Amino acid sequence: MKRLITPTTLCLLTFFGTLSLSAQVQSELKIVDLSKKEVRVFNAAQKLPDEARMNLIMDSLFIPYTQFWSSYLGSEKKFLRWVKKDVYPNLEKLNELNDTLNREAVLKIVSADKRRKRDSIVYVVFGPGCTDVGRFQDGTEVVDLMHEKYSALNR
Repeated sequence: MKRLITPTTLCLLTFFGTLSLSAQVQSELKIVDLSKKEVRVFNAAQKLPDEARMNLIMDSLFIPYTQFWSSYLGSEKKFLRWVKKDVYPNLEKLNELNDTLNREAVLKIVSADKRRKRDSIVYVVFGPGCTDVGRFQDGTEVVDLMHEKYSALNR
């Protein structure tokens, strides 16, 4: 008995074959630059009442990137403490760094790091500055632009 491939079967084979191929091809470095978004959100939330400010920050920065922030700073409570104690008292400095940072040079450094796996996800943030580059257990990495190493990249 001859088996015929129906047009539907052919389409499905083509579709899933393409998905498999593109998944293999796309295993390259992914850079998630949260630094610009952080600055926009912190500035937008600055004049809001405390509860509304923290809700905006949580909804815009923490919740969409919970895995990352939890790995880097810890719990939601620690994240909010960092925002209140470190970010807002230094927001002017953060804005200045954001305005003068040579992002192209940062991305070039991140992309050129030969120790990094090609399928890594790297988050670029204005964090607490406790590390220049770090790797978490899940394989994701952080580049913290508040670290003194990156001050030389200001224009």
